[in-house]
Amino acid sequence: MLAGIQAIYIHQTGKHFNIFSSMSKASIIPKGHKAPYKCAYWFNDDLQSNPAFFAITKNASTTMRNTLGSKKIKVLSSGEKLNRPSFTIIRNPVERFPSSFLEISKSSPWGKKAINEETLIEFIDTLKEHFFDTHVLPQVHFVSDENEKLINLDYWLLFDNLEKEFKEMLMDIGISDKKIKHDRKTAKGKLDSVVNVMTPKVEELIIEIYNEDWKLYNKLKNERK
Repeated sequence: MLAGIQAIYIHQTGKHFNIFSSMSKASIIPKGHKAPYKCAYWFNDDLQSNPAFFAITKNASTTMRNTLGSKKIKVLSSGEKLNRPSFTIIRNPVERFPSSFLEISKSSPWGKKAINEETLIEFIDTLKEHFFDTHVLPQVHFVSDENEKLINLDYWLLFDNLEKEFKEMLMDIGISDKKIKHDRKTAKGKLDSVVNVMTPKVEELIIEIYNEDWKLYNKLKNERK
């Protein structure tokens, strides 16, 4: 069990898993809130070569689980050595933001507000106080250990070029090619309603609060040049 986490419970409700935790030290997650999927991976026991997928919300997580048939989830213990290839997907935080905002809007007062620059800035100001939901947590949260250091993974795929990089990873680890089973929950029209009001000021604020994500994304992107 990871240091700093007193208890973790994996609870299945329908097809969705939630991880709840109580923290023994300060965290970006307020006490009493969900601590989802930190250092947790999805896998399938039936296939030893089935990779360990460290899912990040709003980064094709459902799509990947469906594609690989990964139905089990486990929290990576401190010092644990995986016996299978591991990977995650990293996304430009500015492009991830509209999906996160719309996901929150489905079941909160934010969904009743007009979508404009003022609303987005107000939303970002709220995130500055605390990342209050699984869908707005920084990406690095999901792939960092108890010391907030990135864990060692075999593959860091970019959302920008997911089809190509996923295919190359499968070839590299000896799994037959799988067609990605996309699970697009957010209609393009709704996404555009947010994207179209994301002014340079809004984008600057997004990069500010997700600075570690921004640095990681650009590091990976530059490595591909």
